[in-house]
Amino acid sequence: MKSDLNRSSNRTSRWAVAALLLTLSLLITAAGCTAWKGSEPTPASQSRQAFTARRESEDGAVVSWSGYQEGYQAGTTETFELSLTNQTDQTWHGRYCLLLLAGDSPTVITSLKEQGFTLDAGMGFSDTLEAAFPEDLSSGAYGLSLVVRRPGGPMVDLVPIQVGDGSAGRKPTTERDIAAALDACGVSDDRNQLVELARKDLAERAGITPDQITVTAVQPTEFNDASLGVPEEGASYAQVIVPGYIIQLEADGQTYRYHGGMGRVVLVPAQGAGESGSAEPPGSTLPLADQLPRDGQVVSLPLHIQARVDQPDQSLTASLRWEDGTELTADFTALPGPDGSGVLIDSLDWQTESQPPQPPTQQAVLTVANASGEIVLERNLSVIGSGDPVLKTIDLYWLLGEELASEQRPVVGTGSLEAKAVEELLWGPPPRNLAGFMTALPTPEEVLTYPGRQPDWGVRVRLIGFTLDQGTAVVNLSQELRAYGGGSARVQAIREQLTRTLLQFPAVEEVEIAVEGRTEGVLQP
Repeated sequence: MKSDLNRSSNRTSRWAVAALLLTLSLLITAAGCTAWKGSEPTPASQSRQAFTARRESEDGAVVSWSGYQEGYQAGTTETFELSLTNQTDQTWHGRYCLLLLAGDSPTVITSLKEQGFTLDAGMGFSDTLEAAFPEDLSSGAYGLSLVVRRPGGPMVDLVPIQVGDGSAGRKPTTERDIAAALDACGVSDDRNQLVELARKDLAERAGITPDQITVTAVQPTEFNDASLGVPEEGASYAQVIVPGYIIQLEADGQTYRYHGGMGRVVLVPAQGAGESGSAEPPGSTLPLADQLPRDGQVVSLPLHIQARVDQPDQSLTASLRWEDGTELTADFTALPGPDGSGVLIDSLDWQTESQPPQPPTQQAVLTVANASGEIVLERNLSVIGSGDPVLKTIDLYWLLGEELASEQRPVVGTGSLEAKAVEELLWGPPPRNLAGFMTALPTPEEVLTYPGRQPDWGVRVRLIGFTLDQGTAVVNLSQELRAYGGGSARVQAIREQLTRTLLQFPAVEEVEIAVEGRTEGVLQP
């Protein structure tokens, strides 16, 4: 596909014409991404109104796309035109998604098209996207969203469209719409690709071959902006949370550290390492991956928290304060972290026996404080109320004695519900666990204290990939799953929990479990 992506002929004249037609009606910047609204419709024929949208980012991305605002029918295949130009000095490894959103809520109904791409510096490409609309789609107003993920940060557009007859328009685009589109077009699992990019870069710098380089550690993390923690002087970067990895390599007795994310890697300068000039080993000063929740995140209860604190066994108090004055507070104890510090990994929810408060959807502030009152984590959140239609209820299957029993749990209904169900399973039974649910999946405490724990392990089992193809769901879990320790009964229980939970979804017929992308030899008794 790469050769197709490097076509840039005639793009200057095409974009000049598009620029003359373009009248942007809405610009949204949400969650550190660039968002734009399509122009007023331009008549393309006597029966359909067209839209054309074009956006240039500060770091050199140009995205144009076009289609129709009306005339769509359920069960038909439509075409859209997309152009993307990379005006930076770096090769991009990214992907784009075309998504269909509900007309009255920030809910992604389906992904119409998803495609990865590689785009060299200074090049561009044009593509015709074919999208099949669902056959059971009702007439009415919807949203059509284009998400382009690239190293400089995601770009998001949302255009209102009409399916079938009717004249009612879609509600105005909100930040929650943009967040839902971003969630549905998540960053793909690129750990192996980033490791290979780091090895190739080091080989070129050192004048050796990649097979002379040893990968000693790969630690998942999050970077606060698109610089990946290694900013260049005078450069500006998109202020987005970037999931990525800290990659530690060894060659000729020297240790090197790379930061990788969003399809690229950067070498950490030696002056940022220890006295020996090498990177810090995992389990010492490497950052804790996935500090949760993220600032500005759209969440629901139970609220999952993951944070680093100074000491293990430390008493902590988490408080969630809504704008209307409602407050939820609970006490926790920090687990021993991998580097001698403490780590809080738990969930916050109402634990009263009577009917708990039901605040509507609104902003709230989460704080986690130690016994001295010092705040160790603070997040501004948008908390979805229990009556909000964006919430969806899923079934989670837990162990209850020797049987499986289900718990109904509300989740934010954007993106893949199947993947969300797996993620909720990995967080464990509910905080107010009056039924006595248990889980066979390794808990954070088991992961942190497992005798066979490896230096590059994180603090809990994570979902690093999920695919659903022709009825087969492949659940790709992180290597910390190996902390289950063995035993045929536990292996069977893990498989049953995951399988029963996923079979509630009509599209799932079979479940396969992978660890770090490998399905063979996993979960052995």
